[in-house]
Amino acid sequence: MKHYGLTTLLAISSLGSMQAALASRCNTPIEPVQQVLANSLGYNLSNTRQGISAINSGNVNQLELAYVHIAPDPDATERRGSPVLTRQVIYTPTRSSIVALDRATGCEYWSYTVKVGSSLSGGDGFRAMNYVPAMGNKPPLVVAGDSEGHLHVMNARTGQLLWQKFVGTAPDYHRITATPQFYQGKLLVGMASREIFTALSKLVLACCESHGLLVAVDAYTGKIDWTYHTTAPAQRQWDLLQGPNGVPVWSTPAIDEDSHTVYIGTGQNYSAPTTNNSDAIIALDTRNGKVKWIFQATASDSYPVACGSPFPLDGPCNPLHSNDFDFGASPIIHTTSSGQKVILAGSKNGMVYSLDASSGKLNWQKRLGAGANLGGIHWGMATDQQRLYVAVSDVMINKMNALSLDQINMPFSDTANITSYPGSAQSGGMSLAPNAKPGIYALDIDHGNLLWEQHPSHIASDGNSYPSAYSAAVAVTNDVVFAGSLDGVMKAFRSSDGKELWSYNTAKPVNGVNGISGTGGTIDQVGAYIGGNNLIINSGYDQFGGANTLQAGPGNAMYVFRLAGTR
Repeated sequence: MKHYGLTTLLAISSLGSMQAALASRCNTPIEPVQQVLANSLGYNLSNTRQGISAINSGNVNQLELAYVHIAPDPDATERRGSPVLTRQVIYTPTRSSIVALDRATGCEYWSYTVKVGSSLSGGDGFRAMNYVPAMGNKPPLVVAGDSEGHLHVMNARTGQLLWQKFVGTAPDYHRITATPQFYQGKLLVGMASREIFTALSKLVLACCESHGLLVAVDAYTGKIDWTYHTTAPAQRQWDLLQGPNGVPVWSTPAIDEDSHTVYIGTGQNYSAPTTNNSDAIIALDTRNGKVKWIFQATASDSYPVACGSPFPLDGPCNPLHSNDFDFGASPIIHTTSSGQKVILAGSKNGMVYSLDASSGKLNWQKRLGAGANLGGIHWGMATDQQRLYVAVSDVMINKMNALSLDQINMPFSDTANITSYPGSAQSGGMSLAPNAKPGIYALDIDHGNLLWEQHPSHIASDGNSYPSAYSAAVAVTNDVVFAGSLDGVMKAFRSSDGKELWSYNTAKPVNGVNGISGTGGTIDQVGAYIGGNNLIINSGYDQFGGANTLQAGPGNAMYVFRLAGTR
């Protein structure tokens, strides 16, 4: 794989400048002290995805569209990274930019743009960001991670780059998809790997040498304090493959300040030998990265994307143990009615787990979905003081067929006119898993009992009705649960009984407040983002193919709603 060095990757680019120039510039500065309404994919250190807002079941039908922001990148086909919402500003990532917008009007305070290499194709550039408030004489920060393992730290008021650094150990593979969490001056950064996709470019004989990390980085200098490696260094095995490997960390860590503990979810190994910390929840000491406990939900799971290839290209794939049952949903810290601190975790295997936060002991488990390689429970759950809210996708796909050749770096001399293999998801290769039960569920947190469930459907372009699949993270605010489906529709449900209260279809052409025309599409990953009087929706996702009967496909739009009569 060609690796783009820091000088090339981080050079300020004119990419999209013709379009970005159309954006209206704000004529007032960003205030030095900001009230943060929602921060990171999980909204807070506990990853509750509980928004602090004025939106409730009595006024949710008064949400109106304030404006739409279109990604300024000419080749953006996704809008997937979680924004940050303050009282004044929406900080939002696009494929190659971080943009600071006025929350009320959508005018632009600043934008930070990098030149991206081909390995960031498909909109998969900036996906993870966080806001660090001003402290003493230190300015407020915007922290963003990219798909080549670099952290970019900017002055949140001006957009000035303060430092950038590659914080992984495998430059050809490491990527940041998890939100870097800020705690006691450090950024705790989960690291995943592109090697799950790129192994086939080596004809799988070298699979696989990389593994996941959790890295503690000084937020102001970039100095690495400690690194937790999810596996030992890979060694050549008897079958010419390498291992152990995999166990990526691509969900956002949760941090318990009282016990100085960080909780991470991990993915599968890419090939044998498998390890005891894959598909697991792991508790680490925030001060040194030492392991406190490990809870493994699915043992012996080894899965590279090559599992979707015909023999002999499937190489390290073991059909008996290739489930791809990651913990992609971020772990949640919650205190039960009895005072027990628990970790709530949802897996792509379709199960929800409650674990004792101090020991990792299983309190209860509940099956909601059948499980599949796109969930089960994919991107995230939400909780308030009464209930746990869970989105279930139960969608399966041959990931090999759905990816472009550029994403897997196949060794063809000319891939300019080749976008996917025949039979890809773009021509309908996505399907529901056997015995699928996609929908939205509410559980009693203390015991895991099912309280209610909803199973919406939609009419696809072929005129037929299909179950709506919920891969994106759900969110809750007051007595309203928001959930977005792959077909591009955001719905609001009453948290007490699941009654549908509001719905909006984002999968349509739109004109952006920044003077660019674009379109909405699939809602995935971030789902609803809520704070103050606002609901924010990222619309557009094509990591696993284009439009079909289950998903709306590519898009580049961020919808900003607000309660009528407010700013």
